[in-house]
Amino acid sequence: MKRLIATGTAGAIALALVAGVASAEAAKIPSEVKIEGWGGLSASEVRAWGSISSPKRKCRVGRKVVHFEQRPGPDKRIGFTFGDSFSNWTLQYTFAFETGVLYATVPRQKLRNGDVCKAAKSSTFVLP
Repeated sequence: MKRLIATGTAGAIALALVAGVASAEAAKIPSEVKIEGWGGLSASEVRAWGSISSPKRKCRVGRKVVHFEQRPGPDKRIGFTFGDSFSNWTLQYTFAFETGVLYATVPRQKLRNGDVCKAAKSSTFVLP
């Protein structure tokens, strides 16, 4: 009789744990990255700046922003930077050419609580 009660109790606890884990699904938080401007420092150096938007602060502040040059075939990774405490970013590029099509991305990021900041890609930005 005691064995039957112990087995039934263990089964009920296991079922409650599985139900609790299933209901605590990670939130997928939207993100957006924008290239808002650029300035030529010289003929081959450009500084671009922009912002990261998301309803959750942890998906904006300190978020990695990766920059690419659009090309035929695989795009060229130019560099990366991080969002500051105001969700803004700045990156200086050195080019061997005077024109180009650029864009920025923020990769998917998993937070400590299990939530996920979704990846995002900016619209393209054409250097004249």
